[in-house]
Amino acid sequence: MKSLTKTLFAGTAALAALLLPSTTALAGNARSWVASAGKDTNPCTLAEPCATLAGALAKTDSGGEIDALDAGDYSGTTGVLNITNQSVIIDGRGVGSFTSFATSSSTDGNGLCVYGGTVTIRNMTFLADANAGQSIYIGSGLVNVDNVRIEGGALGVGVGSGTINISNSMIHNLSVNGIQVAFGAPASTRVRLDNVTITGAQGNGIIASSGTIMVNNSLIANDGYGLFSIAQAVMYVSNSAITGNQNGFQPWNGGKIVSFGNNRLFDNQTDGEPTSVLAQK
Repeated sequence: MKSLTKTLFAGTAALAALLLPSTTALAGNARSWVASAGKDTNPCTLAEPCATLAGALAKTDSGGEIDALDAGDYSGTTGVLNITNQSVIIDGRGVGSFTSFATSSSTDGNGLCVYGGTVTIRNMTFLADANAGQSIYIGSGLVNVDNVRIEGGALGVGVGSGTINISNSMIHNLSVNGIQVAFGAPASTRVRLDNVTITGAQGNGIIASSGTIMVNNSLIANDGYGLFSIAQAVMYVSNSAITGNQNGFQPWNGGKIVSFGNNRLFDNQTDGEPTSVLAQK
């Protein structure tokens, strides 16, 4: 009987061990912090913050949040942050910044790169030198960008696939393009802009050869081409100003620019015309 009791107890204990949550699996933070005087060897808590977003990301559970405590550049020495199949909110709280460098690299260039998951980036500044690839890249997944300033670099935002929503933001002073949907991106790619300013891009404000781009209540100004839609791309534009560009609307080789009839094209060298106009309902 004692032997049987021992056996049953051991089996029950083993089953309980399997059913109980692993302390290792729950070791990450629901909310992590970075600070200018932080260290990546810290646990990234409010009392002991980390120094970089990469350091904090490694200690944050998927679905968690990383917040900046004070003014600082949280890119570290690489200028690259790869987020792979992890959902996270990154909040610079109006003081955090991230810098991409020409010498930094990742699979698709520089900057903050997302490959799967749902990522929200808000209240931050992204800076880059002229030869850096881009400040933000989405290879797949869903990215929400709000109240962000992107300045410098070759591309402000590069999109390989997935969906990116950008609101209340500025993209400025690019050596090539403000937003670029990669050639060969799938037709399911989505870019949505609301209250976004893209200015000072030497190439194009927005360029795409596939996917759907929706531009609402935005300003595309002083760029090479404002909106350049190629091949399979469809751009829907409403309540926006396109001004001071070499070309305002530039559909080419099958690309479509659909206006809702309430946009303002003026002071471009060539304003251009939409491929069609939709009546508002």
